[in-house]
Parts: sequence; structure tokens; C-alpha cells
Amino acid sequence: MNGAHRPRRASPPRPSLMIGDMDACRAAFNRLQITCTALLDQHAGGTQWEDTVPRFRSLRESLLSHQVIDDFTVAVLEASSDACLRARNFAEFLKSAQHLVLTAYPLMATRNQVAEQLQSLSMAATAQGDGHGASEGVPAGEGGGRAAPVLARWPEFAGAFLLYFVCIPPTPQSMDVSAVLRRLPHSLQRCPEVAFALRAHLAVSTGDCAAFLRAHCQAGWVQQALMLPKMQQVREGAMEVMGAALAGVCAASVLVTE
Repeated sequence: MNGAHRPRRASPPRPSLMIGDMDACRAAFNRLQITCTALLDQHAGGTQWEDTVPRFRSLRESLLSHQVIDDFTVAVLEASSDACLRARNFAEFLKSAQHLVLTAYPLMATRNQVAEQLQSLSMAATAQGDGHGASEGVPAGEGGGRAAPVLARWPEFAGAFLLYFVCIPPTPQSMDVSAVLRRLPHSLQRCPEVAFALRAHLAVSTGDCAAFLRAHCQAGWVQQALMLPKMQQVREGAMEVMGAALAGVCAASVLVTE
């Protein structure tokens, strides 16, 4: 495994790197979005994305210091996760993804559910006042409730968060895959992105190199970025299997000729 894929520890918080108030945070994010768009247009490689990582880190820590979790926070964390993956800084990716999956998305989902319930009650009261009868309403997530746009990437990052612990070399702070899975909502445990991560986990656990390589070919860019550190190990395992098979064929052919 080459040096670019060695696990790096996430840097500890540094108050001196805080950006400022919410207006300053929004301005900083606008500048980062311009930078990221330019890097994407240039098809920039990992090293060119590295400068965005500390800038996103400062922005994340500033938002955490303000104790703000809203649509803007989710947008920052998603963009930060993307940039860290493109820079192959998996330690900083983990910080962004963990806050997204275990804190920000669940809180925004709860707020969305409450808002839909209040809207249903308001519509029921209006209908009753108009003499059309009361309506029960449909709470979010129950029989037709729709997820808010801010939650659109929740399944993607839930699967990516799980895939991190499948493919990135473990550290003392690493979580067990089953423990991560238990912390996800039941609806997410059945989503395709999480199912993909579990298939990759099964392939790694059983040493099924072919299954892992097939999964990599079918993966999206976020999944492929997380699977990259494991690819060298899988390729080496595949070569060992092929070498053993070839040796067996050669031995069998020698016995036949004798």
C-alpha cells in the first residue's frame, strides 16, 4: 500500500483557526464553493484538493462552536466530505461524515417531521373551519411523507460512513461495522447504499476478491474513493489465488505427463 493511502489522524481543534460569525462562515463557504467548482472543472487530482481540507475544517469547527445545525450546516458538511475524499484525507472525511450521519441528518429529519405534522394539523383545522371535515394528515416518513431536499444524500453518506470502516485501515478509534449499522435508522439499514457497503464487508471478511472487484466496478465515485485504500490488498490477494491455481494446474499437468 503506497504512502498516499496511509491512515492519517484528524487534527485536533484549534480555536485560532475559527472563521468568525455566521455571516463570515457563509462568505467563507461561498469562496470554497468557487474553488471546488474550479477544481472540478480542471479535473484536479488529489494533491490539488489538499488545500481545501484545512479551510473546510476551519469552517466546520466554526459552525460547531456556534452550535448551529441547519440546511447550511448540512451543505457545508456534505461539501467538506466530498473535498476530503477527493484529497484522500480519510481522517477528516470521517469527522465530516460522522457528524452528518449521526447528528445533522437525524436532527434535520426530526425537524422536518415536526414541520409536516404541524402543517397537517393546520390544514385539518382549515378544512374543519370550512365545513369540509377534519383530516388526519400524514406524518413524515409514514405512508407517503416525503423527505426534505436537505436529506437527499443521507442514504449515500450512511453507506459511505459504513464503508469507511470496511475499507480504511483501522485505528484505536475505529468502530465495528455492526456497531455502526445499529446506529443507523431502520429505514436506512435497508437502503441500497448501505446494502452495497455490507456486500463489500462480506467480500473483505471472506476474502472474496472477485466480489470486491465487481462491487468496485459498480460503485459511484464516493464509494470508489473509499474502496481505493483496500484495492491494493485485494489485488494482492487475487494474485495469490491465481498463483496458487496456476501452480495446481502445472502440478496436475506434470503428473499427467508422467
